[in-house]
Amino acid sequence: MDKFDRMQQLHRVFSDRRTPVSMADLAEKLECSEKTVQRAIHSLQDYVQAPLEYSEERKGWYYNLNGNDKFELPGLWLTAAEIQGLATVLAISKNMDLMLFDEETDVIRESVEKLLRSRKVEPELFADKVRFLPRNRLPNAARTFQKITKTLLEQKQLHLHYADYRGQKTERTVSPIKLVQYQDNWYLDAWCHLREGLRQFMLARIDRVEAVDAPAKTIPQEEQQAFYASSYGIFSGKPKHIAKLEFTGAAAREAASYRWHPEQQSEWQDKTYRLDIPYNDDRELIRTLLGFGDQLTILGPSALKKKLLTKAKQIVTNYDPYWGGGKF
Repeated sequence: MDKFDRMQQLHRVFSDRRTPVSMADLAEKLECSEKTVQRAIHSLQDYVQAPLEYSEERKGWYYNLNGNDKFELPGLWLTAAEIQGLATVLAISKNMDLMLFDEETDVIRESVEKLLRSRKVEPELFADKVRFLPRNRLPNAARTFQKITKTLLEQKQLHLHYADYRGQKTERTVSPIKLVQYQDNWYLDAWCHLREGLRQFMLARIDRVEAVDAPAKTIPQEEQQAFYASSYGIFSGKPKHIAKLEFTGAAAREAASYRWHPEQQSEWQDKTYRLDIPYNDDRELIRTLLGFGDQLTILGPSALKKKLLTKAKQIVTNYDPYWGGGKF
């Protein structure tokens, strides 16, 4: 830990305390010797003219301030670990399409790079050492993201030109609630004034978006929670069914490591993993379950089992020459 880290830590201690702090307590908080604390105190006094004084009566150091006055370190002060953490977040977020506004974030990035170099860390290392590899990400329009963010903060309505999963195009006005990243893609939670209900919209399927000069509808948190968190995956809404699943082999261990749903029920039966999850729309669920192959058995409901079997038959039929004309 360098002297700037010590100075920052000391400043936080003195800012939180109005009474003098002994050298022994400071050494314990900073996990160093009292001599190291003394050097850090001198650095605070010399570098930033901190109003530090020593109380002979109480045998401790403190900030000598009047009333509600506060002393702040000049500029942006972060510990080395905090700077490295921020640089890691910037590196990852750029790959995740979080940094969609390059011009707006250039100032932040440049400041972080200066801070890193001041600690003798090259910013380029993060681009080489930190990678984020999305699996199913669809491209998002930066301007769309920016307009939605702006209306979210201003609590205004939006007019969307949207194409759904089947390619059906609609225009609708919505009251945006929040942006959500789910399985590498961005979605907008919103109240749809066309359907008069809560909906989710994939940003990659929004063709155009315009701000509407009208206040967004306020949706109670309880209603949002009931709709968006009560069913499997992005196809939220009040659950209508319970998928009863049984996993074996390596699939059992993998399925057990997932957090499928807040209200899932699961148990191990010897080496078999049993799982019950509520769901509303089965499209995403079927796509996920197909990945477990022959190490998954759907115990119910029968409609879900039939749909997955139909999908599996369609897949096999695509390889007719190798599968005997697709006959089972």
